[in-house]
Order: sequence, then structure tokens, then C-alpha cells
Amino acid sequence: MILPSDKEYTQTKRIILGIERMSPEFLPLAEWIDKTYDVRTVNIIYDS
Repeated sequence: MILPSDKEYTQTKRIILGIERMSPEFLPLAEWIDKTYDVRTVNIIYDS
């Protein structure tokens, strides 16, 4: 679960506001998700 105090939440909020951009390495995946599922991908977070 993501909380408003988490860095992922803050980063995604900044992307929505146009202050930041999604990591370029995830753009091809985001485009595929958008086309396949007819959604708008805001952010992709990779956690290992």
C-alpha cells in the first residue's frame, strides 16, 4: 500500500502536476500498457 508520505506517492503526484516525468526506461512499457488496456499510465515503479 502506498501512503501520502511515501516517495513513490510524491513522485507520482509530481508527474501528474507536470513537475517531473516518468523514468525514460519505462516509457515503452507504459505505451504498451496504454494501447493494450486503453488506460493512461501515470507512473511505473520497480521495486526489487
